[in-house]
Amino acid sequence: MHFIVYTDGACSGNPGPGACASFIIDENGDTDTVTQAYIKTTNNRMELMAVIQSFDKIPSGSNVSIISDSTYVVDAINKNWLVKWKAKAFNKRLNKDLWELLILLLELYNCKFTWVRGHDVNEHNIYVDKLAKETIGDNPIKDNYYESTN
Repeated sequence: MHFIVYTDGACSGNPGPGACASFIIDENGDTDTVTQAYIKTTNNRMELMAVIQSFDKIPSGSNVSIISDSTYVVDAINKNWLVKWKAKAFNKRLNKDLWELLILLLELYNCKFTWVRGHDVNEHNIYVDKLAKETIGDNPIKDNYYESTN
C-alpha cells in the first residue's frame, strides 16, 4: 500500500506547550488524522513526533511519502545527517530519543521525505499546521524524555 502523510508540529513558546498533527491519505483516498498535545516540549520535537505518530496508522511494509515543512526533519533524512549522527552515537545531539525511534520505524517502511514551504499554497500542509496549533492544550500529556533532560 501507499500512503501520503502531511505532518506538522507547533509550540506555544519554545519550549512550551506543544502539539503535533498528521494527516494521512491512503491509496484509495481515505483519510485519517492523528494529533497529540504535550505539556512542555519544543517545536523540533513536535515536528519529529508528527512523523513518528503517523506510523501508528500505517501497516509496516507500506510505501510512505512524508511531506513536511520542517527542514530539520526532511534534511536530516535526505542529506544523510541522521546516518552521521547515528554513527557518532548522537553525541550531544538534541532529540536523540526521537531520532533513535524514527530510525527503527524507517526500517519497517519504504519512505520518501519531501519538504514543502510552510503556510504557503499546499492545502494539506496548511490543514496540519492549523490542526497542530488547535491541538495545543487539548488533553496534553507529559513529554517524559524532554522534561527529564531539561
